[in-house]
Amino acid sequence: MGELAKGAADILRARIAERGPISFSEFVEIALYDPEWGYYSRVAVGRDFVTSPRTSPAFGHLLGRFVADAWHALDRPNPFFVAEFAAGDGTLGADILAWLSAREPGCAAATRYLAVDRQAVSDASGPLFRVRGDAAHPPTNPFDGVVLSNELFDALPFDRIVSTELGLRQTMVDCLGRDLVSRVGPAVTDAILRHFNALAIRPSIGQLLDVSVVAPQVYRALARSLRRGFIVTIDYGAEATDLYGSRHFAGTARGYSRHAAVDDLLVRPGEQDLTSHVDFTTLRRVGEEAGAQTVWSGAQADFLRALDLAKWIERLDPRHLSHVDYHNARFGALELVNPSGTGRFRVLVQSRGAPGRLDRLV
Repeated sequence: MGELAKGAADILRARIAERGPISFSEFVEIALYDPEWGYYSRVAVGRDFVTSPRTSPAFGHLLGRFVADAWHALDRPNPFFVAEFAAGDGTLGADILAWLSAREPGCAAATRYLAVDRQAVSDASGPLFRVRGDAAHPPTNPFDGVVLSNELFDALPFDRIVSTELGLRQTMVDCLGRDLVSRVGPAVTDAILRHFNALAIRPSIGQLLDVSVVAPQVYRALARSLRRGFIVTIDYGAEATDLYGSRHFAGTARGYSRHAAVDDLLVRPGEQDLTSHVDFTTLRRVGEEAGAQTVWSGAQADFLRALDLAKWIERLDPRHLSHVDYHNARFGALELVNPSGTGRFRVLVQSRGAPGRLDRLV
């Protein structure tokens, strides 16, 4: 099937012809992660969306400050690991390490940075180790340090659920001619039903709910990969009461192409990004069940301000930058806290086997 395919759409049509309608999560898995035709196998980072690390190096530098704080809180272990999952091209890791080298050389010397990504080509040279791996099965033994992810969970496969008078039903993906179409399918799986029952969610008739049953499994695996340290999760998302409330009656799933939202999630599979908002209520609960405690939770804007974004901006020296470079650097840093942009991302910090607080975030 794969050898004859000319794209993700052909793979999906063949899968449906063989098995009948497929779940939405299976559609997302193929559209995003097929090793040859999936979106993340083919599309360069930044083509269709802007990430915080590419908006400004301030993002990585301030996370470098967090990493240094964590190192001190753990009594400066050596080695000290930072494992970033869905690390992409390694931009965030490079900025974190650059800040540590300049400001915290002791921490920099102890740090071993693992940039883990499904598409990575393994490379063990230098302080940043690129590792090919899946966050659901972290390629590490339990370690002391920081588990970090930025926009990992919103890109995991998710199901689209519709609330009907007969109960919660799965949205399935089928073919109508050569077009991919959605249909209301069977009752939800036991795993999805348990997810909503745990949250005491009672959706309205006709409401769409986007849910990833993979996300809590991944978070649990990441938490357990940590012996002592901190888990930092940054992503689109909200608390479950908001996520599954009336404000999101049509669900939160979106497609993105050329920096614009796409309403039809089924068109051009493999050529547009697909995301859904992250349920931070469930991630926090799963972490606590794995022995972690919540250190901090809130908006990215508040998180970066607590890490002294204002001081980072103050250090920009117009004497050593052109007028254009100075204003671009300042504008990029302020974009990180823009409430209409990435400033509204959610941040969850949990600790495991470590101090329950970091003074800078109190």
